[in-house]
Amino acid sequence: MKSGNSTILDVNIGVKGSFFVMGMTLMGFSIYLALTFSLLVAIPLFYLGFLLMLSIRGFRVDLSKMTIKKYINFFPFKIGRRQSIKQYNRMVLVLSHDTTNGRTGSGAWSQSYSIRTRSFDIYLTNAENEKMDLIAFSEYKPARSFLHSMSKQLNIEKEDLFEESLLVSKVKRYWQQK
Repeated sequence: MKSGNSTILDVNIGVKGSFFVMGMTLMGFSIYLALTFSLLVAIPLFYLGFLLMLSIRGFRVDLSKMTIKKYINFFPFKIGRRQSIKQYNRMVLVLSHDTTNGRTGSGAWSQSYSIRTRSFDIYLTNAENEKMDLIAFSEYKPARSFLHSMSKQLNIEKEDLFEESLLVSKVKRYWQQK
């Protein structure tokens, strides 16, 4: 998480899905080209597809300058834009839900489906409620741990809205039982 310089935090989020798909497609196309056309053309395309497939999202926080750079890492290059985070005074953890609806098949054989996903999102916010998304986790414990450690290192207030909502729902259930 920390780089060689103690004032810089480097957080890798993971492989970027759209680049993974583009990379796999390019690698498949290059294999087709190698078999049907030219190996000389296919090798650079295969290498480019491999680089795209393994591109990693992340962000780098410079604590001395209070800046953040969200990036996509293409091995030696971290492509992104640096932004100031001085105006943000709070880090927030929330539970997010997303639903995807669709249909498979056609005519009398079609079926509809609905997929619901959840994530624990962490973002920075300020007094004007401007938000800067940082990272999403699939599990609560790592999200909470990240919230505590990063807010401490940035020296800003933290707010765990998921934990608060759990507490409120427990209190409501308690009073409903009485």
